[in-house]
Amino acid sequence: MTLRLLCLPLCLLLSLAAIGASLEVSEPAYSRPLPPGQTTGVVYLSLRNTGTNPINLSKVSTPLARSAEFHRHIHRDGMMQMRHLPQITLAAGKTLRFSPGGYHIMLFGVTKPLAVGDIIPLLIGTANGPELAFEAIVKAY
Repeated sequence: MTLRLLCLPLCLLLSLAAIGASLEVSEPAYSRPLPPGQTTGVVYLSLRNTGTNPINLSKVSTPLARSAEFHRHIHRDGMMQMRHLPQITLAAGKTLRFSPGGYHIMLFGVTKPLAVGDIIPLLIGTANGPELAFEAIVKAY
């Protein structure tokens, strides 16, 4: 009985590690430098769900901005529009590319100018799993 009680926390930790391993950054994350006075930035990357269940991406944050949000450009009535997405579902075995003109992460209230070579720490939270910490590098256009 005591052995079973000792194994329970270990099994829970291993299952959480398995869930975390199912979401990965499959292409390096990057951003662009901000012009002087600009406080809104963007991050691009590719996320891959290597697991067998869908993952619901529910939040994103960085200590370098007041807030961060998932967004997507869509074409509607011949115009390009940007829409905030409160949640994104990433199907099992699929990759979601965050790129110009599509999905992306918006950074609002960036607290310092972003220059080439700077590193932006980010954290993606999920509704059905642990968070994914990663970094984006600021690179030239």
